[in-house]
Amino acid sequence: MNQNHFLVVGDDKRQKYLAEELRQKGHLVAQANEILQGDFEALLLPLSKTAKYVREFHDKFASGQLVFGCNFPEEIVDICDETGVHFVDYMKVAGVAWKNAVVTAEATMVEAIRQGECALYGSRCLVAGYGRCGEVLAQRLVLMGAKVTVLDRNVEKRSKAQGVVPAVYSFENVPDAILTRQDFVFNTVPAPVITKRIIHRFNPSVTILDLASAPGGVDFETCRKRKISARLCPGLPGIHAPKTSARILLEVIGKTMWGETS
Repeated sequence: MNQNHFLVVGDDKRQKYLAEELRQKGHLVAQANEILQGDFEALLLPLSKTAKYVREFHDKFASGQLVFGCNFPEEIVDICDETGVHFVDYMKVAGVAWKNAVVTAEATMVEAIRQGECALYGSRCLVAGYGRCGEVLAQRLVLMGAKVTVLDRNVEKRSKAQGVVPAVYSFENVPDAILTRQDFVFNTVPAPVITKRIIHRFNPSVTILDLASAPGGVDFETCRKRKISARLCPGLPGIHAPKTSARILLEVIGKTMWGETS
């Protein structure tokens, strides 16, 4: 394996472990909280702040550089493609998104226990969205002994969820009696789905965690007015499982740069 030169951007634990793993493999690694100009073959951006860094510093990218991150702004990608900058979205590499969903689910449960007032076992949990992350989270919550309800806009996803959890509804048709009994709400939809109408049916003691990309899918202003605990929680894997999360990202770097197989 050739020695490569990396710039690891950001100071969260996941990025620090990623830098450490690369150094152990014999690579040159610089760390910074902004994008520096230099002879870096690859820039490694933090997942939850990729768009922010790309928008602010894309003029510092060099032709031929690989830029790793997640959810790149399309308008910037189009501009940089013309200059020979190559973007690699971690979550679009086969197998990685599923592994990240598993770690996200575990980290979410840790955060829920820390923020909430009751155990997950025996609690009533609403999972909004049954994509990859919502599916894994719902499965883990059921295994923990929680009473899980799933909401999704898509008929096929609702049908799929019915084989896992006992209660599945659309956002429009969920009964008020279901909403008022929830102890935890986990949103995974990056669109405004936990609306004022839904929030007004929650008990004020509910704990809401929004896992979607900023600005999330929860009406936080209504939560604030009702004094409901609601938080946007980006990057939970990097907070509660940084070493595992770093190794998942390292798999993508290995596949992309050195043709490694996991």
